[in-house]
Amino acid sequence: MVTDAELPPTSAGHRERCLHFYDGSFRVCVERCPIDALSETDGIDRQRCWVRCVEVGKEFKHLG
Repeated sequence: MVTDAELPPTSAGHRERCLHFYDGSFRVCVERCPIDALSETDGIDRQRCWVRCVEVGKEFKHLG
């Protein structure tokens, strides 16, 4: 839908976005991580995650 109507801003409200803190289902993220950068025992492999983010950024650079 496209509109030129003036719409007042609304708040989405505060909600924890991290599944681990929201409902304890961190395992879902561990299982879905496409590069195995998450582990229940070791946490986040930030270097591996950063490298992947850079690769994805280069791949989609044309989108701005």
